[in-house]
Amino acid sequence: MNIMRRIFDAAALIILVAITLAITGCSEQVREPEAKTDATSQPASEPELVTVKDTIEYVLNEAITRLKYGDKSGLYENEYPYMREETNFDEYLKLRAIKFAEADTVRSIEVTDVRLHEHDSAEVDLIVHFEGPTGTHTEFPDWIIVYYHDGRWIKPTASSIVGQLEYEQSKGKGGSGQ
Repeated sequence: MNIMRRIFDAAALIILVAITLAITGCSEQVREPEAKTDATSQPASEPELVTVKDTIEYVLNEAITRLKYGDKSGLYENEYPYMREETNFDEYLKLRAIKFAEADTVRSIEVTDVRLHEHDSAEVDLIVHFEGPTGTHTEFPDWIIVYYHDGRWIKPTASSIVGQLEYEQSKGKGGSGQ
């Protein structure tokens, strides 16, 4: 039963963490480090991220930390726009996938591979590292799909691209979901 709980926690966590990819606007471009203007410039708040894989891994681990502190607003912000228009944040928190989202035993997420697809989605292979109450380390390999929408990567939990396309058509935008 303990293993099933960990697997459930990992699956829910992976879904929720991927949504937060949109927070930093990950793209398939390699992220350039910010140049310092002089010797007194403050160091960047994040490490130098060279590849998309590094960027996604950083974002996932940052999201784990946020989720550990109970901050689920990032999940709501990263749903498709139609969901945010139809469901307020309080209602969103009552959805099963959001209500039971936890990251209490997750130590870190390791991205092992990223496969980009036509700049509208990417498959991400990862390993979720858990640390149990006794200090035991467990690894859970998995993969997620992230989507590129409105200039950023997202991993919706409660909304879908089909719902977003219908929303855009009803608003006369007729967009492609990108």
